[in-house]
Amino acid sequence: VTTADLAIVNYDVNTHNFIVDAHGRVSLIDWEKGRVAPAVQDLAHFLLPTTTLWRSDTSTRLTLAQESQFVDRYLAARPELDPQRVRDDLTWMQRLIALRAVSWCSWAVAAAATGTRSAPNDETLARSQMYLTPMFLGSLFSLS
Repeated sequence: VTTADLAIVNYDVNTHNFIVDAHGRVSLIDWEKGRVAPAVQDLAHFLLPTTTLWRSDTSTRLTLAQESQFVDRYLAARPELDPQRVRDDLTWMQRLIALRAVSWCSWAVAAAATGTRSAPNDETLARSQMYLTPMFLGSLFSLS
């Protein structure tokens, strides 16, 4: 990681933390967990279906073309970065964050099932359970 690769990352990227105005401009809000880290961390969060599908009322699964367009636009805005290295780092970061998301979901489902801690709400429990299904896990970890 070089200094150019670092950015202030949100670390809490989810669909409720984005505001899209009438002109299509997007703002990321809720910076209480912000930190300096590789920029690909937030990019990976944004692209993963564990983020984009989290909330029922805003869920969407990005197509590969949409993901590629998003990364292309990011790289166009950051010409100092090596595009191939960003793409390589992004692939690994997506896998790492996907594992973290699945681990958290496993904990949440197990804690709710054993009564050691209740799920924050029914939607969170349902999403966590969905993310642990073989079909979802298979699609999540076939990331290229």
